[in-house]
Amino acid sequence: MIKRETYLNWLIKHQENGLIKIISGVRRSGKSTLFELFKDHLKTEHVTDEQIIHLNFEDLRYYELRNFLSLNDYIQEKISKEQKNKNIISF
Repeated sequence: MIKRETYLNWLIKHQENGLIKIISGVRRSGKSTLFELFKDHLKTEHVTDEQIIHLNFEDLRYYELRNFLSLNDYIQEKISKEQKNKNIISF
């Protein structure tokens, strides 16, 4: 696995600025790997699996969430009111 440290460090530096980060690129360019590395980083900061919402829309289990209303409902159900959440959505 390639570390992609430049991109990972950018995500880490900007993780608390309140803005949504969009990672785009051609197929097989490492976007999913970058997300996995970022998830690993969050876990080193004591972020639990329950605080991470990870969706990969290529996975057919999430097919119905392609509708924005269904996606919103799903995320609202997963958000913890007691803890800060880290949301990772992969397209």
